[in-house]
Amino acid sequence: MTSSAMPQTPDLTIVRQLEALGFRAWPASQVRYSGSWAIRLTPDHQSKRLNSVNPLDPGDFHNLDERVAAIQDMFQQAGKRPVFRLSPLAAPQLTQYLDELGWVEKGRTITMMRSITPDFASDPADITISDDIATYAQASLEAHGKSLAEQKALLPALELILSQIRPAKAMMIAKKGDQSVAAGLCVKDYAWAGLFDLATKPAHQRQGWAEALIACGLSWAQQQGAKRAWLQIEESNLAGLALYRKLGFSESYRYSYREMP
Repeated sequence: MTSSAMPQTPDLTIVRQLEALGFRAWPASQVRYSGSWAIRLTPDHQSKRLNSVNPLDPGDFHNLDERVAAIQDMFQQAGKRPVFRLSPLAAPQLTQYLDELGWVEKGRTITMMRSITPDFASDPADITISDDIATYAQASLEAHGKSLAEQKALLPALELILSQIRPAKAMMIAKKGDQSVAAGLCVKDYAWAGLFDLATKPAHQRQGWAEALIACGLSWAQQQGAKRAWLQIEESNLAGLALYRKLGFSESYRYSYREMP
């Protein structure tokens, strides 16, 4: 397998592990099940990851008319557009069914991983690991380029999500002088370290901050006993993909969303 091509047959054991780790690292406020489909809802947050149906068994594709209709009602009652998040754990029959209904594919995303080796044993001087959820949440929203109005609206939900993460986490903030310029989250769960929410303020991009955050996060995770790292990135983010490949990450599997038209 090369890092630039989609794997022919993703390892479903790894897919199941990383999907479970992702749910724990970025927890939804409500989780229900329809068969093996995990229905994640977080009414106060806009993320599709936190508001989507996640099939977890390729053999679960029965009673689709009834189940999809019930999910549409559930999401609409919550004020959300119905969304499926389709990984290799989704039945091909379900994907075909949604396509035939005209559900729109969005957000193609690549899951990548690598081993954690001593070359990440670094502690960049400009990166701090914060223990304060409010401070990190503010820095994260600023790094994502959110307006003041957006920050005010999104801050409570982001703080709640961060407070509900049960595995060990490193909330990293990069500073230039006394100003935060980038932020990112590393979650250590068993032998895995997941990287999430990496962002740099537009005026400070292409200055090495993302690489510094990754080095800091994986150094911290290695000290916590992690052996492997993983992350997810949208297929369209070519600069990010190039960086992660340069850092030794290779593709494991892909997923995408299907939104009701």
